[in-house]
Amino acid sequence: MSNRDWFYATKPTRFTLFLRTFLPYQLWRFVWLNWKMIGIIRRSHHGG
Repeated sequence: MSNRDWFYATKPTRFTLFLRTFLPYQLWRFVWLNWKMIGIIRRSHHGG
């Protein structure tokens, strides 16, 4: 095993690259993750 084996990373597919640059998908992910965080924060405040 060479010293560089740990550095290996797979190349993203064309579809992955597309999603990374597709603005509507990025906006949807932003909204969805923020909505999930709000839910987690609300639950933590109600429990305490």
